[in-house]
Amino acid sequence: MSTALRNMTHEECLEMLKGGHFGHLACSKDGQPYVVPIFFAF
Repeated sequence: MSTALRNMTHEECLEMLKGGHFGHLACSKDGQPYVVPIFFAF
């Protein structure tokens, strides 16, 4: 299954932030990717 990546509009970003309080933050250090679960408030 292939999914195309696309930029979200400003409105889509706001709706996503308003609709949840849990997410995943993906980062990379020294070429090694990692994902951290986060809780947030908007």
